[in-house]
Amino acid sequence: MYNPLFSGAFVPGFNVKPPDEAPGFDVGPQDAVPGFNVEDDSVPRRETWSDGTAPESAMPPWLTAANCTTVNGTLGCRSPGGVSFGYPVRPSAGFPERLDSGVDHYHAYSVPDGPYRDPAETLRQHIINVPTPGPGRFVRPATVEGTLNEATPEWMYDYLVGQLGVPYGTLINPVRSYLVTDQSGNQIVVNVTEGNQILTPGYVVRYVTTSDDGSTIQNEGEGSGLLQGPYSPPPLRNWINNAWRGLYQQHLDRNKRQP
Repeated sequence: MYNPLFSGAFVPGFNVKPPDEAPGFDVGPQDAVPGFNVEDDSVPRRETWSDGTAPESAMPPWLTAANCTTVNGTLGCRSPGGVSFGYPVRPSAGFPERLDSGVDHYHAYSVPDGPYRDPAETLRQHIINVPTPGPGRFVRPATVEGTLNEATPEWMYDYLVGQLGVPYGTLINPVRSYLVTDQSGNQIVVNVTEGNQILTPGYVVRYVTTSDDGSTIQNEGEGSGLLQGPYSPPPLRNWINNAWRGLYQQHLDRNKRQP
């Protein structure tokens, strides 16, 4: 599964260590499924697929036993929280035909961001407009056709540009952001890794749920990149996975500072 950070332990010339006070750094124990690092057991799960069957009992018609499959150029996945998607999401070059717990370095996780008091529609429009945590000038709204975006958070992006000696504006951790619907017809955003970055292959699906406490952005995904796999040091992979936490609060804070 992709996420927007690198580590000097794996990339020559990088000496980036996770800060001790990274938001959401504490992550609970792994689930019984190898590599399934679900932080919040209360993540809402869909009750049925579009064909009426329960997520636990059967796959959607366009999926096989794998969590993700690529068929005729379309990437079809079922997220850790039970959300499924397919056409028109396309896999990047080198994306495996199957992505499940039998793949080397497989990992899956779910990181909720919230709850917030804002209406669900407000949060839903936000993740469409800002599908990744990348620098604002390099992030555009998700589209049905897929929009190429930068996923590296701005503070890390500035550091990596200097370390790599590449021009400002180079996509260091590119993803393609799709606006699609899930099996229940709800709008969701899917970010699929692009290129040969060290965190490929993988995806993150972002969607909004509601409860009595408010609206929450769910961030779920899978992949087989080394930095988030089972052999990556837990503090590092947890720090990477939790980069999604608090993003909407950052958006609210920025708006408060604006005159």
